[in-house]
Amino acid sequence: MKLKLLTTLIALTLSAPAIADKPEWAGKGKPTAEQKQAYKDAKQSNRENRDDDDGLREREKERMEKMKEKRDRDDNDDDRDNEKKKYKKEKKSKDDDDDNDKDKKSR
Repeated sequence: MKLKLLTTLIALTLSAPAIADKPEWAGKGKPTAEQKQAYKDAKQSNRENRDDDDGLREREKERMEKMKEKRDRDDNDDDRDNEKKKYKKEKKSKDDDDDNDKDKKSR
């Protein structure tokens, strides 16, 4: 008898949270026809916006490609400038060496 009473008390204590009222944010059953229609309309609107976003994404992609091409051209220009500077430096160094050789020969 005591075991049944103890078991019942433990079961009631543990099941108390399950018996609690639903919170305010919990669902209140099936949606009405108006709610279903509003959901469908919102979903359709999102699809249309996504289509607009696709066009935007394409334009953004094209813009990024143009920027990359410009960056590549600028990098190539920098490489050419560096090569010119290197060539001028080598030429100047060679000219200086030639001048030094001439001075040594003249002495």
